[in-house]
Amino acid sequence: MIYFLYYSFVPNTAVYNRALAYIRSAEKLHYSITVIFFMPDRYKSKISGNFKYVNVLYMWDHSYIGLWKFKYISYWLYLQKIKRRLKKEDKVYIAGHEDILHFISRKKHIELYYEKTENPEVNLTSTALYKPTVEKHFKLCKNKVKELFVISSSLKNYYVDKGISPFKIHIINMTVDPQRFDGVLKQITPDKYIAYCGTISNNKDGVDILIRAFSEAHKSHPDLKLYIIGPSYNSETKITNEELIQKLGLTNNIVFTGIVEASSMPQLLKNAEALVLARPNNTQAQYGFPTKLGEYLLTSNPVIITDVGDIHLFLKDGVNALIAHPNDYHSFAKKIDYLFQHPDKCKIIGKQGRQVALEHFNSDIETLKMLSVISR
Repeated sequence: MIYFLYYSFVPNTAVYNRALAYIRSAEKLHYSITVIFFMPDRYKSKISGNFKYVNVLYMWDHSYIGLWKFKYISYWLYLQKIKRRLKKEDKVYIAGHEDILHFISRKKHIELYYEKTENPEVNLTSTALYKPTVEKHFKLCKNKVKELFVISSSLKNYYVDKGISPFKIHIINMTVDPQRFDGVLKQITPDKYIAYCGTISNNKDGVDILIRAFSEAHKSHPDLKLYIIGPSYNSETKITNEELIQKLGLTNNIVFTGIVEASSMPQLLKNAEALVLARPNNTQAQYGFPTKLGEYLLTSNPVIITDVGDIHLFLKDGVNALIAHPNDYHSFAKKIDYLFQHPDKCKIIGKQGRQVALEHFNSDIETLKMLSVISR
């Protein structure tokens, strides 16, 4: 039996968009897997649709203590229940959650497959049950994990440098569902806008750099607006960006949409003039890969992005994207200007960008790569 274990299902987030892509592709490919979500989100969200080959279980469905002080008791009980369920030679894939890996790795005679999409020195998930360290993470990867899946070549090289065999590390590219934008046509809208989508973070996604770049470009394009789609990373980030916008005099030109339902996202992205990501050049960017990029590209809209991490392996400036220097809002502003100075060229760039998504980030292809490793 093949099990896929996740902490929870939270719609419209990067981790669980990737999970959903795997699940739907596994169903298309007729792979029999059991997917388990341990904890609910605040809305007790579930995946819509029925599956013939994929069995989806929500551990919290029948018994769950929602009070903060007691919810981790429920979580611990669920983990123990799954450990008891696992049989000799079962194959278990775990999506980046350290405490699930920690507890399940104690079960003998199973095969463990682990996916990490960010540098562990930047992002190690922890809960009240388990506080991981980087050293413990490497030890588990070396001694307990049979195969390790990563999202970028730089992250693979990182683990190799830490003493993990390159033969057990596999790159699974960022994944998108090619059908997500089928039939979605660009509409005439009251606002002419470029759009960013994601958890609003200055450190990870350079939203403050994006705001400064937009301020500069806006002088030449006063009718243009910037839509920032998603929740703020924290209250401090929210206040910092609001103060910056007010200082730059852009209060009426930058729109914070908040969280948008997954079903509404394709149209909102499609209607944009361009989709933007001013990710700074830091450790997180060097080793990760922006999963939102796939949906950006699928719209056939031009994408303006910074040259960080593995971006250069897939995208070329002026061919299938507009690529700015990281940490340089002047460079990013010039790309926004280019968008409107060369509209016909940028339409071609957008179409070429979609082809990149279809060829390199296709969820069916990437899921098959992973399941082939697990099943062999």
